[in-house]
Amino acid sequence: MTPIFDAVTKEKNETVIVALQANTAYTVGFPSTATVTILNNVPAFGTGTPPQAEIGVPYSFDLPVSGGEEPYPVVTISKGALPDGLTLSGLTIQGTPSPAAKKASITIKVTDQKGVSASKKYKITVLTAVNIATTSLTNGQINKAYKATLKVTGGKKAYTWSETSGTLPAALTLNPATGGISGTPLAQTTYHLIFKVTDALGGTDEQALTLTIN
Repeated sequence: MTPIFDAVTKEKNETVIVALQANTAYTVGFPSTATVTILNNVPAFGTGTPPQAEIGVPYSFDLPVSGGEEPYPVVTISKGALPDGLTLSGLTIQGTPSPAAKKASITIKVTDQKGVSASKKYKITVLTAVNIATTSLTNGQINKAYKATLKVTGGKKAYTWSETSGTLPAALTLNPATGGISGTPLAQTTYHLIFKVTDALGGTDEQALTLTIN
């Protein structure tokens, strides 16, 4: 049989019959032959690793498994447990991490139609939910430069800021990358605003704030 070296074509299993022959040094008992199966096509895990998870954000990771006789009838967690809120469905880890979810180490075992198995250990890191930490804005003064920065905790950088309700004074702007508010207000009034932050994993949080210009 000619070996196959590409990653797409599956090389078939081989059967080899080994025959023992007697000589002057020893004799051969019964049986004198043995059949050996060489498993070339076996299930194996690839190099992909689970992405970070975040509390409250839908999560999905497809296990990088190939080879063997598909479909795989048995896919189990042989050691450890998934973070709370996540489940193993076939070759996919999915769900939404709950507030109780913590970092986890697990071992996944895959068994193919021939009963041949492969295992691999994975670690899943769970980030706390993104949260706007700013609870109030300092008052500004008309015709005087104003500067404030919205603060955020949790989630994963980079963050994107926006306004979902209300509008800043025409002379003030919100930097969507930094959460910075700056400019020189030209009128005395009070603005009721709702700010939203979105992190790199799609986690979001909103905060209602009031900006008063005296």
